Amino acid sequence: MLTVENLGPETAREVQAEDGLPAGSASVSVPASDWSGSEAEGIVTCYRLAFGAGETLNINIRATAPTAIGSTSNSVSVRSTSGDGHVENNVSVLTFDILPVDTEGDGVPDESDNLPCCLLRLPWSTIRP
Repeated sequence: MLTVENLGPETAREVQAEDGLPAGSASVSVPASDWSGSEAEGIVTCYRLAFGAGETLNINIRATAPTAIGSTSNSVSVRSTSGDGHVENNVSVLTFDILPVDTEGDGVPDESDNLPCCLLRLPWSTIRP
């Protein structure tokens, strides 16, 4: 989940959030309620006509995790056609781990388990237009 917050002082117009999914991600679904969205070539783009000052909204993007075990990153940016005096808070990069899961129950997650069953360890992300 991505949280987007407008710190104001005015309504942001034509807000666009872009999420560059990690390489190897698949089966993407994009939000349908507060944002319109689409995915092309690993970039999820979400759009909203107006975003009120002080408003906070979540974007839920579901994707199948990459199957490679290890550390990867996910970058997100947000922009608006309205003026923004603080563009430094419009980008967030998450680094997270993809860990094997012990699917055979021997207490050791290793290559003998049925990969690509993986667990993501994700930090929280907030970006602000």
